[in-house]
Amino acid sequence: MFGSSYQISTISALPPPTEAARIMRKAGYIPLEPYVNSKSHWKSTHKECGRTVSPAFANIASGTGGCKWCGVSGLDYSAPSYLYIVSHQEFGSLKVGISNDATDKKIEIASTDLRDIY
Repeated sequence: MFGSSYQISTISALPPPTEAARIMRKAGYIPLEPYVNSKSHWKSTHKECGRTVSPAFANIASGTGGCKWCGVSGLDYSAPSYLYIVSHQEFGSLKVGISNDATDKKIEIASTDLRDIY
């Protein structure tokens, strides 16, 4: 994805450490520790925000991961958040979650058997 001749064909593919570091730098991350493998979290500094993060190399190389602070989807770690719990009476189960937006319906309530618990 980042102009590399190296292609990741599986999650466990191992590029040479120098190539992995080049791909990380091109994606905007400065590695802070040696490369282990494509699935391991790799402690790095995100150049854009300066925060220390630990994305997996495979996610960076495929363009599907990166800085949890700067990501445009999912939970905004720097914004106020709320905790929610949903129960399912018939299954005797609970779902615990966290979100930033109280109006964002992450769980579609499809049955009267599901009830919000606060």
